[in-house]
Amino acid sequence: MKKRISILYLFVICCILLIGCSDKLSEKKETFEGQGITYQFKLPAKWNKIESFKDTINKNAVFGAEDTNSNSTMFIMTYLKSTVDLKDFASKTRVELQKRYNYKELEGVYMKEYEINKHKAIKYTLNTTYNKQDVWAHFYYVETEHGFVELIFYSANDGAHEKRSLIIDESVDTLVETKSTKNSETTDSTELTDESDLEVKNDRLAFMMDGVMTLIEDDKSKKLVLRYQLANLSDEQLIPKEVQSYITATQNGTKLEPTEISDASQDLDLKELIQAGEKALAKDEKIESVWVFSLLDTSNVTLTFDQDQFKDQNPQLVDLTK
Repeated sequence: MKKRISILYLFVICCILLIGCSDKLSEKKETFEGQGITYQFKLPAKWNKIESFKDTINKNAVFGAEDTNSNSTMFIMTYLKSTVDLKDFASKTRVELQKRYNYKELEGVYMKEYEINKHKAIKYTLNTTYNKQDVWAHFYYVETEHGFVELIFYSANDGAHEKRSLIIDESVDTLVETKSTKNSETTDSTELTDESDLEVKNDRLAFMMDGVMTLIEDDKSKKLVLRYQLANLSDEQLIPKEVQSYITATQNGTKLEPTEISDASQDLDLKELIQAGEKALAKDEKIESVWVFSLLDTSNVTLTFDQDQFKDQNPQLVDLTK
């Protein structure tokens, strides 16, 4: 009898050890690149990289993978940190996720703020459907020295989803920025340096352009995104779109036309920035928003200013080759 108990005990211990060993990270480091920045991280051991992730998961992704043991997938998108509005990002994104996934209560969207390699990180978890499957969606937003990384895991809602969540956390914790090159040929975004930030003002308003990005939505559509801050200094309401008429963007002498960004490209806080530019500003009110133009080619853009509004303001070159 004692021998049977001992054998049973040994069997239980072995099962526990096997279960523990199955939930571990891969020894291999995965590398991905976006916006001229290179990153590395480790996937869970049972996850494999998908080569066709742009076609099967998300066309804006820079990396994709799937779990071989369950109907779970993940993908990654990257941004230059300077193009992301980090002020109140955690709370604003939680509200955006609540609206996007139709949660009645904000508390239903789990949120955790912490650090990865001494940089800020945020995790959100909610229940939704993906490819007609019931899943737990884990959203991670991780700052690095120069970048901002969005990792999205769709974890199957099965008996192992809680344990899977833990190993996914461990995977994200291994994320590091390994290289940044401002002149990378693969970058889709270009930012102005701090020395190039543009600020103009008159009696009615103060305008500062503090970020520039070229957005490639497909092979035929390239767009210029200008991020700006606008303050109303007068007693009358100020409409941001009215101010846009005071500043003209051109390429080789041809005027660029304002345009919109597709819903698929409006990740992070971009949608909120666009919406902020649609409301009128009261006296002393200030907003941060973006203007979007259709690019004609890859040449530099020149901004010229209405001389009635901004007297003696010289044209500003937006260098898209940096």
